Amino acid sequence: MKKIILSLVLTVFAITADAQLYLGGRLGVGADISGRGNWVDFLQCSIQAEIGKKMNSKIALGTTLGYEYLPYDGTHSFIISPYIRYTFVHWDMVSLFTDIGGSYAHLFGYQRGAYAVTIGLSPGVILNLSQHFSLIAHFGLLGCQWNNADPSFTETSFGLQLNGSSLTFGAYYNF
Repeated sequence: MKKIILSLVLTVFAITADAQLYLGGRLGVGADISGRGNWVDFLQCSIQAEIGKKMNSKIALGTTLGYEYLPYDGTHSFIISPYIRYTFVHWDMVSLFTDIGGSYAHLFGYQRGAYAVTIGLSPGVILNLSQHFSLIAHFGLLGCQWNNADPSFTETSFGLQLNGSSLTFGAYYNF
């Protein structure tokens, strides 16, 4: 038994010895304002934990696990979003990237079994404050989304989403 545990520990050390792992999180708050003054028709709050591994200077693999709350109707969702991050520009402390991936959200407060699926590109910027600490921002989505929150039909949308609900800010620690 000791040999098995020791072998597992050594395997984990060998895999992560040169690993460029990162761990962090994101926060997002978005709102759509109607033409009737400052009435908020749609407000969205989200929090996401993120973990990933840099494969090289341009490619990273990761995933986020998150929770989203819509106060206007009291609904919420649990979200998992795996991605491949392609960094296409490196300046001194700044990197521009796009996340290529998808997400699955289980929707609570709707019909039983309601879900939303998203596939697309999400651009962003990383500010590397030090070797170990980075700030990150995501904005927009180019892709498609399906959801069945309404039992009478499945909603499908395609295109470019540039609104407050697609803007998130976060930070992570590079190991």
